[in-house]
Amino acid sequence: MSANIKASVDGTQAIIGVGGVDQMTVSNAGVVTANSFVGAISNTNVTATGSTTARTLANRFADVVNVKDFGAVGDGVADDTAAIQAAIDYSNSIGGCIVFLPEGSYKTSSPINLKPKVFLNGSGTRSTTIVGNGTHSVISAVGSISNVLASGKLSNLTIRGSSKVNTNVKGIEFAWVNRYEICNVEIFQCYIGFYFSNAWQTKVDNIQIHGAGTDQSYIGFYGAEVDPSNQNNVINAINCIVQGVEKYGFRLINFNGSKFTNCEALDGEIGFYLGAPIVGTEAIRWGHFSNCLADTNSITNWRLERGSATRFEQCSFSNCWAGNSQYGFRIFDVSQINISSPLIVGNAAGMVASIEMNRCARIVISGGSLLEYATVGIQLNDCQYCNINGNHTYSSILPATHNGFSESGTSNYNIGLGNTFYNGVTVIGANTNIVRNNGQGTICEKTGSATLLSSATSVVVTHGLSYTPSIDDVRITPRNDITPAVRLWVTNMTSTQFTINSNVSPTGNCLISWSINPIRT
Repeated sequence: MSANIKASVDGTQAIIGVGGVDQMTVSNAGVVTANSFVGAISNTNVTATGSTTARTLANRFADVVNVKDFGAVGDGVADDTAAIQAAIDYSNSIGGCIVFLPEGSYKTSSPINLKPKVFLNGSGTRSTTIVGNGTHSVISAVGSISNVLASGKLSNLTIRGSSKVNTNVKGIEFAWVNRYEICNVEIFQCYIGFYFSNAWQTKVDNIQIHGAGTDQSYIGFYGAEVDPSNQNNVINAINCIVQGVEKYGFRLINFNGSKFTNCEALDGEIGFYLGAPIVGTEAIRWGHFSNCLADTNSITNWRLERGSATRFEQCSFSNCWAGNSQYGFRIFDVSQINISSPLIVGNAAGMVASIEMNRCARIVISGGSLLEYATVGIQLNDCQYCNINGNHTYSSILPATHNGFSESGTSNYNIGLGNTFYNGVTVIGANTNIVRNNGQGTICEKTGSATLLSSATSVVVTHGLSYTPSIDDVRITPRNDITPAVRLWVTNMTSTQFTINSNVSPTGNCLISWSINPIRT
């Protein structure tokens, strides 16, 4: 056997120590003619440029497994399923390494199973595409309660399913995984873009699920119910965008322990739909959402619903955006959550409510800017122990019927303090609610004085509040001595007036101070 090898030497003859090469002739042009090889070149020791340690070529090439070395074609025509899976299986068998998919379109006919400690890496989302040519998940990592898969990774490629209507078509399906990672992946044309269940500490960075027409997906992220023995479904999602899906951007039934940061849900019916299990009753809790956006959703930006779960509680939402939908936040049967600094923007088409809460307890909403075209800024229906503090509603196009804050039903023990509510407050008559120090057209506490004439046993007072207070909220105190001794009380409370009564007429005019403050001790 002979071969020409480019060399950077001059002379007429040299011996180069490349595993069993006989004497060589080197021309003045630097071309080496080798007459024979007496050993496998894979056993040849080489030193990479700039490094210090020689390694065999076999060892060097094993750093990265190339799917084309296992028969993958990547032309979008050949079925590359077996070749890609063989490369992954081999990588897993040697303890894990990078499995590289060069630029190309790789057609598959069954799920590609991502094994532990395998890093499946493409050459970029615009270069490497895996196409699922059937009714199956394209990439799958599915373990079990007795065999949790650990430490796999997927990055730098595009996934394209075959159908947004077939429920079996998922771009990525993870179940019973621990510390898996997804980074820089685009997904098109799937019923569910990314499905996860019974996950632990799984990192998701820069998934983009989008597309229109035939590229459209039905649901972006789907956090499924968990096994009763588990309770957790933990992912850390950062910088993920779902746009143009038909139904839900993020349908998170169980997301216990998960964090979503800088994520966006655009278009579809609901941006973030949390809770409401389809089966099961496992508690929903410990979710954290920060700097997330839901916009241009046709029904609701954020929907939180306990449904059949035993509890939906202990979640936080900070600096989240809602816009251009019928509802910003719509919440059902939820307790112990904190919504801080929301920014809610409506549109001229009409928003029903920026925030609506139904049968909720111990919800804190603070520091919100509600720049909406809505009938109600914050609506409480049958809610208990909720705290609405430091929020602001404003718009130059608010409807005349707008209320900044409204309560209805059997709402009790709620607090509304220090808000700026455009065009007033509609407060239910329950005496246990506290609504005070709310500005711009909303007067929730008042003081004044009235004169009870010597010839009278009653005086009518105009209170000037923005709601109808309880009689028990009124405090009355005589400011001068009254003779004979009289007893004073309040009756006939209306939305504008009340009456101070005396059991007898005083001998002289009596000045009476009054105050209305709905705080209850």
